[in-house]
Amino acid sequence: MSPPPTPDDHVGVSLLRAASDILATDGPTALTVRNISQRAGVSTINVYSRYGGKDGIVDALYVEGYEELSHAIEAVPQTDDPEADLRACADAYRRFALEHPAHYSVCLEAAYPNHKPSEKAQSIASGAFDRLALRVARCVERWSPVSVDTIVAATVIWAGLHGVVSLELQGVASSVGANTTFDAMLSSMIDGLRARTSHND
Repeated sequence: MSPPPTPDDHVGVSLLRAASDILATDGPTALTVRNISQRAGVSTINVYSRYGGKDGIVDALYVEGYEELSHAIEAVPQTDDPEADLRACADAYRRFALEHPAHYSVCLEAAYPNHKPSEKAQSIASGAFDRLALRVARCVERWSPVSVDTIVAATVIWAGLHGVVSLELQGVASSVGANTTFDAMLSSMIDGLRARTSHND
């Protein structure tokens, strides 16, 4: 895959922004080389010379999305209250999804099921997960010094976040509202993790 555009590569940046806009407004099937180049106001050759084609654009969106998610989680300050920090990271995850639905669909909703992420993309995605896992590990260490596989716990929490956020993005709202549903899901998962560590201590 081609490397992402540098900030001074205005055409490359414009192509990526155009792709993101098309995905957000018109859906995955509308993301074609012709549509991307037309939206960016350049010839189709620019898509191939900078990204190698549509697959390169998708991979660049994948990288950009996971970089944004990693930064959002990393930006949450680490305090002496690991549970509060984990909740803040969950809120950051939800904000990322709601503010960047196009990237979220590429990264976490298989908008392009045949896309195989490049090694760089896979590494950046793993880094985002690792940042969440570190926050889960701090909770486990506070509640119990042994017992729980933090990678499994972090995977379960990520799955819960993804599930409720995806429902919200698709407009499947509960009668009590998205905020209440999200908070209830997160509290239930954290309470379950705390009970698991306490039981095994």
